[in-house]
Amino acid sequence: MGKPQRRRKRRTHLPEGMPRDGGASGSGGLALPKSFVFRRGKKHARALKALEGDLRSVMRPLTADKLKVKKNNTLKDFVNVAGPLGVSHLLMLSATDRCQYLCVSKSPRGPSVTFKVNKWSSMGDLAKCLEHYRGSALGAYRTPPLLVLSGFSKAGAGGDGAKHLKLCASMLQGMFPTMEVGRMKISECQRVVLIHHCSGGGSDGDGDGVI
Repeated sequence: MGKPQRRRKRRTHLPEGMPRDGGASGSGGLALPKSFVFRRGKKHARALKALEGDLRSVMRPLTADKLKVKKNNTLKDFVNVAGPLGVSHLLMLSATDRCQYLCVSKSPRGPSVTFKVNKWSSMGDLAKCLEHYRGSALGAYRTPPLLVLSGFSKAGAGGDGAKHLKLCASMLQGMFPTMEVGRMKISECQRVVLIHHCSGGGSDGDGDGVI
């Protein structure tokens, strides 16, 4: 008589608000955007570890929040893996002796937008500054956040600056799933990502942004 096989329990439930196909597609058959957030570079990338963790928390649940990056991994490795996993955007953090950068790239053929990080504060810094700090509510990361763009339509009214801002806004909007007011539940609206563009006063669209 053969030895009976051990029964393996399979997952029978899904997180609240996620589709049955594991988040691969949304309403209307449209693919939901997924992302990789990782650091590049060996010398100065350690200083961005806290920022990397906070960005992964912002992009949850449609991101690889436990992504492990090895020293010998290259950008090509992430691009090759992104296709089979349905990853649409790559958020890459890098740093030099003078400044830090955030590059947002559409997989697999672009385009890419690079932001210069002037200042940033981690969630740990915010918790230390506030006297009565309240963390995220239970289950707040089960659904994607709501995206609010401010200042992108007014700045750079003409010329190449308008095209650059339009591309930048399109890239930022593509990182998050579209919101359907008719089917959206109020209980799922627990996080908001606000990106404000501060115009520098020129017609080229240059300016500062606040996330």
